[in-house]
Amino acid sequence: MENQNYEVQDGGIEINIGELIQKLMNWLWVIILATAVSGIIVMLISMFYITPKYQSSTAVYVMNNSRDSGSSSIEYSDMQIASFIVKDYEQLIKSREVLETTITDLNLDMETEDLSRNVTVTASNDSRILTITVTSTDPNEAQVIADKIREISAEQIVEIMGIEAVNTVDPADFPTEPSSPNIKKNTVLGALLGFVLTCAIIIIISLFNDHINTAEDVEKYLNLSVLGTIPLNYEAMAEKKKKSAANRKKKR
Repeated sequence: MENQNYEVQDGGIEINIGELIQKLMNWLWVIILATAVSGIIVMLISMFYITPKYQSSTAVYVMNNSRDSGSSSIEYSDMQIASFIVKDYEQLIKSREVLETTITDLNLDMETEDLSRNVTVTASNDSRILTITVTSTDPNEAQVIADKIREISAEQIVEIMGIEAVNTVDPADFPTEPSSPNIKKNTVLGALLGFVLTCAIIIIISLFNDHINTAEDVEKYLNLSVLGTIPLNYEAMAEKKKKSAANRKKKR
């Protein structure tokens, strides 16, 4: 028997988009309910089961040589050289020496690899300003670690690369709002996932449903003429007819 929602044609399958859309509209209340429930579940998980994380950032400016401080202008060649060695600064800031010293000085209960995963270093384009960002479940700890890494890495950069100085642009800020989880974003994504999954399930069930439900289905898919139909609730229909007949007799 051919499926009601698609027909097998030579060379492929032709899907009846109109009937699939009608199926989705018939189950619209289920789709809306599933979307709302999925969004609420993800929101509650984000609020109560995911530990909030905070980010604190500090920025430094790396002075390449004496020309930075003694000259009123910085040559373009210096800026080009600086852009090439920014990656070296980033590696030094996240070096094992810097991280181990930070852990020791602050008496942190974590391994070097754990701290490294929570430290990111970024550089602005065509600039020697580096931003050090630390992520932690404790906002105060994030701020303290960021400042400590800035101090220790500045000494390492000056010593190892022969840089004149590493000046502080911005000290580490105290995060007042968690950087993650993003509850609004997670809720929207959860609701969207529930919507897509519910629609997909309804479509799949409809595609594999080969039941004949109406007289129109018999004529359309079996090419047979319907001589008559039997109501599903025959007893109720018969009772209704009896009551109608009785009412007509009373009127007479």
